[in-house]
Amino acid sequence: MNKLKIKFHYCYGIKKLEESFHFEDRTFSIYAPNGSMKSSFAKTFEDYSKGVQTQDLVFPERNTVAEILSDGSNIDPLSIFVVGPYNEGYE
Repeated sequence: MNKLKIKFHYCYGIKKLEESFHFEDRTFSIYAPNGSMKSSFAKTFEDYSKGVQTQDLVFPERNTVAEILSDGSNIDPLSIFVVGPYNEGYE
């Protein structure tokens, strides 16, 4: 995978996020203050990996979009691994 493209609309409070990540020779990490969408971002990826429909919990009537493309094709859900928030017993 060289390019990951995401399109999230109304996913757990993410109003709109459309971004491309180019992985040719780099990695990415997400670091941000509390309340700035990190958990919503992870939950959307986790939903996708499990085949669960993502939603907006506050406004469930909104049309949710959660697209994740790898090099222009839908990414295989089995290739997504989400490490959840702090878990003391995580291995």
